[in-house]
Amino acid sequence: GNTSPAKVLSLFNDTKYNLGMEITLWNDADFGHWIDETMDGVHKHRARQKRFLATCKRYHKARNRSWIAVIDPDEYLTFNILSDDDRDPERRHDVDVFGLIDGKNFTDYHYRYDMQESRRKMTEENVLTQKTVFEYISEHKEETPWNNEPCYLVPRTLFSAIESPSETVEDAGAATYGLDANNFSTLKYFKHGEKGSWIDNKFGKVIIDLSRIDEKEIVFEMPNIHAPLKSCYYPFRLYETGLLRVHHYLGSWEQYSARSDVRRSRNKFDAAAFVNFGTDYQLQGWLRRFVEIVGEQNSKEILQYSGVIDGGNSKLPLMDQPDYGYIKVNSPHDTKNHGSPDEKDEGDVEILYYYEEGKLVEVKDKESGQIIALDDPRLAINNKL
Repeated sequence: GNTSPAKVLSLFNDTKYNLGMEITLWNDADFGHWIDETMDGVHKHRARQKRFLATCKRYHKARNRSWIAVIDPDEYLTFNILSDDDRDPERRHDVDVFGLIDGKNFTDYHYRYDMQESRRKMTEENVLTQKTVFEYISEHKEETPWNNEPCYLVPRTLFSAIESPSETVEDAGAATYGLDANNFSTLKYFKHGEKGSWIDNKFGKVIIDLSRIDEKEIVFEMPNIHAPLKSCYYPFRLYETGLLRVHHYLGSWEQYSARSDVRRSRNKFDAAAFVNFGTDYQLQGWLRRFVEIVGEQNSKEILQYSGVIDGGNSKLPLMDQPDYGYIKVNSPHDTKNHGSPDEKDEGDVEILYYYEEGKLVEVKDKESGQIIALDDPRLAINNKL
């Protein structure tokens, strides 16, 4: 997109507010990504995603982290409590999902029954207002599915661009705190696709317990970001078996088109914009709870830039704007396999080239971190400097 998240995230990172969060922004150079100009736009996007995700998983595993969520900025993880607009588990799906699902438990009657019981208990205990997702998993870590599904697949639900009446939007109380509820998708959009539908919601997303994942399984050439490990199942599960779900917000056309993504188009937006199979207010109460925890004034300051699209005067993509400080990483020309770091031949050297505003400023051996002098004759031969 044309808007950097730095201004928003810096507030959540600020020790003044003591949120206990540590947010790190990575540039391409931080995860060793280079742009392969032989690829089309879609495959460039996917290659960047995969390299980022693999490096991110290694980063967290090295720090002994457990559960991580592999979701996008327009997605939110929540509990899959029972609701009036749940699909009938016995009704035929819009695609032959039973032919696609390879998780042996997902279609097993006993597993489906047990997960439905867990969802019923979560709903009766009002878990949504009592604890976080991580707290819930920690309390039930010795139970199914948390004890045997370290790559846990979460169904998604798409929320369309149908705007709610002003009185509904105002119910969140944002104006009380000096905020505009219209800047928050979770407080403005409540109409959603059919729960459990593949056509409306597409593939699910995963949360992964890295403490139970062998580091050798974390590779760049993963099947896709919905199944980022070989041990992950096919990324679609029966909706009623999910104890969690991901809310995926389409947003307005302005929000949707602000992200520079070659996969996005007006036709795709219009196809999803008016989907309406029910209304779900599950996330509407998050703002009040946030204010209770951090305070009214702090909330106003922390959330002041959220949802604001500010591309400035530049129509350039964010990475091409001169004041963004994007660091370009050139392809490592002196590796024989040109960017397949999982299977390097003996003697291959992976080199990172760091550019600022079009000027080469630093060269490193990626594995050792050793800085290579810019006047090294080997670079002149390989890169015609």
